[in-house]
Amino acid sequence: MKWKETKFKSFLDKVGSVVKDNSGKLMTIAGSAATGNFSTAISETFSLLTGEDTSEAKALLAELELKRKEFELEERKLIIADRDSARDMQAAALSQDDLFSKRFIYYLATGVFAFSALIVIMLFFVEIPEENQRIVDMVLGVIVGSGLVSVLNFFYGANSEVKK
Repeated sequence: MKWKETKFKSFLDKVGSVVKDNSGKLMTIAGSAATGNFSTAISETFSLLTGEDTSEAKALLAELELKRKEFELEERKLIIADRDSARDMQAAALSQDDLFSKRFIYYLATGVFAFSALIVIMLFFVEIPEENQRIVDMVLGVIVGSGLVSVLNFFYGANSEVKK
């Protein structure tokens, strides 16, 4: 979809007609949105509209808040669909006759867990040269922060939503 055809572009046009002295701020917001940085674009739009004390600006703020909530709802639906498809894949694997295919996810999870545990335990016994410390930190963060957490989230579910 072209930028000119997006709903956010038409919303920014409305904002531009309401906001006094936007001095290029709308171009910055449009650039953020066009490059896919929607969270920055939305927060900057909120701050731009918050600075205006008109009924039109307040109406646009309410509209933006409603659209933000709709976007969050759609994002949650996609996350749920993604988890369901992963679990459906596992159900299909379990219905096969091939024993390796049935157990592959368990082999993978065991391997990731064992490798993560091995790396963490090795940190207590192996001295890491100072020049390699940052690389080891990065690898540890990727393995534990992404690999192990992803495995746990697959089997036990995940709720990264912070309760308000």
